[in-house]
Amino acid sequence: MSEETIATKLRQAREQQGKTHEQIHRQTGLSLNVLQAVESGNFKVVEPIYIRMILKAYADHLGLDGAAILKQYNDQFGAPPPLLEVPPPPTPGPHPQV
Repeated sequence: MSEETIATKLRQAREQQGKTHEQIHRQTGLSLNVLQAVESGNFKVVEPIYIRMILKAYADHLGLDGAAILKQYNDQFGAPPPLLEVPPPPTPGPHPQV
């Protein structure tokens, strides 16, 4: 048997709770179009960084393990690129005396 898809997990959790997309939208602020797209398996509806935030927020709201949903997404579509390390700004030297 194949692994349950992210879209299926989210849809089934929402339906088991008897909630509509409109209710989820009002409770979370997530876009109706995005909610419907995610439940249909369309994760290209927004940029990958945003879809990760949306999946975690949606899963957590439904009482699912958001971290596990993100892991499944990353396993399927690839992990995000590592964060760039930004060096701290240089410390200013002594001010010249006027």
